[in-house]
Amino acid sequence: MSDISARMTPSVIDTQVLTGLQADQTSIANLAEILSTGNKVNKPSDNPIAAVQTLSLQATLARSQQYQANASDGMSRLQLTNSTLNSVLSQMQKIRQLVISAANSVTTANGLGPVAAQVAQLEQGMVSLANTTFGNEPLFGGASGSATAYAVSVPQNGTGGSAQYLGAGSAPVRTVGPGSSVPAGVANPFNGTTTANTGTAGPAAGTVDVFGVLNQLVRDLQSGNAGAATGTDATQLDQAITQVTSAAGQAGAYYAQMNTLSLQAASTTQEVQMQFSNVQSADLAKVSSDFAQAQTTYQGALYAAAQVTKLPTLVSFLS
Repeated sequence: MSDISARMTPSVIDTQVLTGLQADQTSIANLAEILSTGNKVNKPSDNPIAAVQTLSLQATLARSQQYQANASDGMSRLQLTNSTLNSVLSQMQKIRQLVISAANSVTTANGLGPVAAQVAQLEQGMVSLANTTFGNEPLFGGASGSATAYAVSVPQNGTGGSAQYLGAGSAPVRTVGPGSSVPAGVANPFNGTTTANTGTAGPAAGTVDVFGVLNQLVRDLQSGNAGAATGTDATQLDQAITQVTSAAGQAGAYYAQMNTLSLQAASTTQEVQMQFSNVQSADLAKVSSDFAQAQTTYQGALYAAAQVTKLPTLVSFLS
């Protein structure tokens, strides 16, 4: 026992007291930082395992939030696609009614002239819809980078008229889940070609060039060819309506798929946020209590150190 006492020199005692006080100061500083940030882990040395977990959760959270943002943008584009195609279908149904009316009541060339003018006007409205933009991009232009999807001129006096598709490539896609990319629209639903159209079948088997069909219909109506207008042209018009209806349905299916994946990403985000909170968020009420207790303990340690070491200058310095 005397050997131990002999080794406890004033210098050793001073060092031990100073070390203890410094540890108390560090603890107070750490608690103060937690109170300031609200985080249990503010640097890797606080808790290396929790720090690694935090980095992993942050990366997962960033990905799921990006998936949600991608889905939101894609769904907005698909909503516009669907509503635009439905507006086009409304115009096409009006044209179909005009053709039916012409077949039932009008057989003279003069009688078909006003019908031709109405069809031409409705077609112009369809062209404007076909060139709808989303942001700075043509909605139906694919990945071409062209400022306009379609260039269409309507026949005048029974001749002329052309329809060109200026876009190219597939519709843009949005990545909305791990390994899951969904088209954010449909490209060239009107099946326009890159040359002047005559109303014949488009480049894909079983499809028609919608504006080509309408241009041929207008030409036949303008020239008084009731048989062609109410026969072949009407048949191709029905096929064009089916084609655009199918494109609208496809856009709706893409929207539903993207919405499902968006909900999954939102669920993942919520789950990861909860995990992140469990790992990182501090119980501020408890930390505040610990902080107050640590300060009280520290003040008591300062007083005790002054009594034990008889070093008021050291204690004053630490105060």
